[in-house]
Amino acid sequence: MRELFSATSLKLLGCVAIGALLVSCTSSRPTQKASSGNVIRSQPGLDINRAHKDGAPWWDVDVSKIPDATPTVHTGNYKANPYTVLGKTYYPIPESRNYVAEGTASWYGTKFHGQNTANGEVYDLYGMSAAHKTLPLPAYVKVTNLDNRRSVILRVNDRGPFYSDRIIDLSYAAAKKLGYAESGTARVRVEGIDPQQWWAQRGRQAPMVLAEPQV
Repeated sequence: MRELFSATSLKLLGCVAIGALLVSCTSSRPTQKASSGNVIRSQPGLDINRAHKDGAPWWDVDVSKIPDATPTVHTGNYKANPYTVLGKTYYPIPESRNYVAEGTASWYGTKFHGQNTANGEVYDLYGMSAAHKTLPLPAYVKVTNLDNRRSVILRVNDRGPFYSDRIIDLSYAAAKKLGYAESGTARVRVEGIDPQQWWAQRGRQAPMVLAEPQV
């Protein structure tokens, strides 16, 4: 019985050795490997790990379930001091409630996800926020896509865009809700919101929070 077991074991060991040899031969071809910090994906520009390149996230979330920003009355300091970018100085307006403008909107995503915004908050590409060159921070706006009439309410907590004549930069989620995440830009109408009036129209008293953080 021991002799039979030994013979069987030898046969099994021989099969394993042959199998290992075959695997070694087939795996000798060069394979493409992801470098540290990069993930190879079928669609270029959708990798959140490539911080030098902005784009959409590779994971998918149903943005229709993400609520709009809630206009809130803030106490404390607003960030509305003049600043200079690319040799141009911008002078923020003192309040946003009477602000109305039409123009081109863009959006920003993975490149800035998790980074600080201009007023010290953390940018979330799935948050309902926006960047504007001259509105006080924070501020609230209603943005309407003029092509499909979809609207969202956003919290303005960042500065930009600075590289074109675009009037506002939206988070990825906001752009997707407005239907232009794929095209990149859209014609929009931006309207400032007075939180006190917004809550009064709903028969409720506006909550008040401290306008923090400020940098």
